[in-house]
Amino acid sequence: LDISLDDTDTRVKASLTLTKNTQENADIVLNGENQTLLSVKKDGIELSQDDYTLTDTHLIIPNLAERITLDIESRINPSKNLALEGIYKSDTIICSQNEPEGFRRITYFIDRPDILSSFTTKLTGNKTQYPLLLSNGNPIERGDVDSKTHFVTWEDPFPKPCYLFAVVAGDLGKISDTFTTKSGRSVLLEIYTDKGQEERCWHAMSSLKKSMTWDEDLFGLEYDLDIFMIVAVDAFNMGAMENKGLNIFNAAYILADPKTATDSDFKNIEAVVAHEYFHNWTGNRVTCRDWFQLTLKEGLTVFRDQEFSSDMNVRAIERIENIKRLRNFQFPEEAGPMTHPIRPESYEEINNFYTATVYEKGAEIIRMIHTITGKEAFRKGIDIYFEKFDGMAVTTEDFVAAMEEASGYSFDTFKHWYHQAGTPTVSIEENYDPKKETYALSFKQTTPKTPETSHKKPFTFPIVVGLLDKQGQALAEKTDIMSEEIHTMTFSNIKSPPIPSLFRELSAPVIVDFTFSDQDLAVLMTYDKNPVNQYEAAQRLALNLLNPTILALQKNTPIAVPAHFLDTLGHCIENDKINLALKAEMLTLPSVISLVEPMQVVDYDSAIAARKHIVQSIATTHAPLFLKWVMKLSEKDFSISPESMAQRRFKNLCLSYLSEAGDEYLKLIYTHYKAATNMTDQISALSILCQHPSSETNQALEHFHTTWKDNALIMNKWIAVQANSSAATTLNNVLHLESNPSFDKKNPNKCRALYGVFAGNHAHFHAEDGSGYIFLAEKIIDIDTYNPSIAARLSTAFKKYKKLDKPRQAKMKGAILSILNKADLSKNTKEILTKTLA
Repeated sequence: LDISLDDTDTRVKASLTLTKNTQENADIVLNGENQTLLSVKKDGIELSQDDYTLTDTHLIIPNLAERITLDIESRINPSKNLALEGIYKSDTIICSQNEPEGFRRITYFIDRPDILSSFTTKLTGNKTQYPLLLSNGNPIERGDVDSKTHFVTWEDPFPKPCYLFAVVAGDLGKISDTFTTKSGRSVLLEIYTDKGQEERCWHAMSSLKKSMTWDEDLFGLEYDLDIFMIVAVDAFNMGAMENKGLNIFNAAYILADPKTATDSDFKNIEAVVAHEYFHNWTGNRVTCRDWFQLTLKEGLTVFRDQEFSSDMNVRAIERIENIKRLRNFQFPEEAGPMTHPIRPESYEEINNFYTATVYEKGAEIIRMIHTITGKEAFRKGIDIYFEKFDGMAVTTEDFVAAMEEASGYSFDTFKHWYHQAGTPTVSIEENYDPKKETYALSFKQTTPKTPETSHKKPFTFPIVVGLLDKQGQALAEKTDIMSEEIHTMTFSNIKSPPIPSLFRELSAPVIVDFTFSDQDLAVLMTYDKNPVNQYEAAQRLALNLLNPTILALQKNTPIAVPAHFLDTLGHCIENDKINLALKAEMLTLPSVISLVEPMQVVDYDSAIAARKHIVQSIATTHAPLFLKWVMKLSEKDFSISPESMAQRRFKNLCLSYLSEAGDEYLKLIYTHYKAATNMTDQISALSILCQHPSSETNQALEHFHTTWKDNALIMNKWIAVQANSSAATTLNNVLHLESNPSFDKKNPNKCRALYGVFAGNHAHFHAEDGSGYIFLAEKIIDIDTYNPSIAARLSTAFKKYKKLDKPRQAKMKGAILSILNKADLSKNTKEILTKTLA
């Protein structure tokens, strides 16, 4: 590739050497979109327009030769590329995004992941505007073209699919470090960002070095180039991209310091940097044969980054956060119109399949393989996988075969997870025999019909169960593999009826159907040695109260919160032996999403009201305890250690509860906002105040805007807390925010902060008058004209259409049809909404 970079007139010269791999006569069919073809040469001879066929999407060249060279020159305009796919302008820099099908916007090529090619890339650009010229691999030559122009040539020795190609050009600041691999090679590490932001990159650099060490220690995988680069850009459709040797990141997942980043930001940066680095092997060195295999790299790499985060932080808390994401995003996705197996059989637009199912459920499938094989066999399977397939484009079957070879276990029935959609429900019955002193659990799995098949074969999954006696003493733990519709697990030498701790660590991505008494759940909350299941017990205890409260509200019947429930939570609040982060999770009630998910007709109003009723009861009953903890956990020296993060997490949860105990606490929360020494405490207090509109709320919002209006990433937080507000004026506030200088509808981060967050604000998006639906539909119609990927993502907000009550369903349908009736609607958005109505 020879690319002469310019804001509006970038010239791309591509020289392709092709060898025919079939005896049949076949045309050369190259993908190409949104570019102007300037010339085509075959073996040095320029072709006329009669020698090839050019369409809006393809360049077709007749060919009979066994081996040819094509030289193709075309022109693209990065400044007008608002889809942010291919090469585009982001603020003052030129960058690229090619996964899954962006490379066809750069030049004409066979844009498929199984076409692995060696790339040598010469970048040429203006010295002043583009002093930095980056691409994949190692730099092998650089110099001046003339007094105003210079070039850099990059060579990537590893064949790769074109989706891993990357370009960055601009005037950026950087930080540098080195890493010495276990074999003694020195690797240069560089992170690039806007000038003035360099000091905010050191946490990302630390995360990168931790990732490199961890991957060597756990999997024996060393980095393979002389240089590893990360570039942070402001306008980016995704979180980050694993381009070979040149990762491009959304700036939100790189820039951090205590004053500007929350604890969640710090953890997300650590996890995403690790995820993209881990892709160097699980995705780059071994890649996907086709996009149906997307989970081959994403599910495996998410599992790897989850394990990394667990080793860097508190494992139980990381697992709880994984489970929450699964239940709040993946389970609803699988119960909605976009349901699909982790390896889908068909798609209209591959961008729509970068989903929680492919990523989060895909990671759960790998986690089950890890549980079934055991740690040592799993590592052996990874070794076999790379020994056999390094440098190749392969399938999920190839990965599973490596695990079979390593473990000796047959995964034939387990493979149903790859081909069948749906979340299994596992119903459990218990039977205690006092004469034989045996305790048996009978498991029965059922999975709802989904579009790809109505006849579901039984899934295979591990069941991890612990038993406690009524006093909370541990009795036993056992792991079984269930592969049939009904399975029985039996424990011997059990002296009295025990309490089961089911599916520990959520050993399989299933819905567990078992009736616990409140007394048994209180024992599990207090004494279970498995912290994840302590959390699960707290969630179930809350659900035992929330579900009847929802029914009572629907019947307009008042319901009191039982004293034993409040007492159990009180003991949890006071218990000094529980990790504060775990305590915060245990005291956080199930989400509105998890409450409405089982409903035949979703009732957001009752779910929100029931949750608020119980929160207020907890708050008023235990306000003195919450206040005591707030005073005890005053900030000393800031740290991002797990202990310090846990203290801030629990303190801010206490403040949230106090806000529900009475307006008299709002001044206390405003005081904490003003006194905050870090962004975690500041934005937490601001978020709480936004749920309780008051003079303090207005003062805090104005102060925050004045303080941070020049920082784009922080202003996204300011926008988001307002879009998520429970205030009656929220929609009007959102409309007003559109005209704020801090908002730019062309920037994906801004769209997610305003429109994406509003779409998740159940009270206002699902307003009875349909105003939320109409508002979002108008935004999707507009955004679809320049960024179909973001428009399609926003369209998933309508996924509950079929389960709404009739009046809301009619209003949402009208909004959806207004989008579908738009001329030239992208296939991205059309696919989502057509499936929603189907």
